[in-house]
Amino acid sequence: MSAGAGSAAREVMLDTLENDVATSVAILDRLPAAERPAWIGPLQRANYGYAIGEGRAGSNELSERAQVIAAKIRAADAAPNAASATTDSANTFLPGH
Repeated sequence: MSAGAGSAAREVMLDTLENDVATSVAILDRLPAAERPAWIGPLQRANYGYAIGEGRAGSNELSERAQVIAAKIRAADAAPNAASATTDSANTFLPGH
């Protein structure tokens, strides 16, 4: 695979991640709190997932790849009409979960 193809594939992967996280957070945000736990299973992915709870402290040191992914998630959260990942502290995005 050429360098350009690898970059394009990475962008597609990150765009897919961005859309998936935004959609999942939108679903959880719109559900009554009592119904959210039932949706956690269907929203789990092979390499990341969600948890209902207070959240947990993370590391301030991110790898270069994690920084790119975090920036995509922040961009999705800041976009007009985007689901907000910060409106409910009981919804936590857990990369690598």
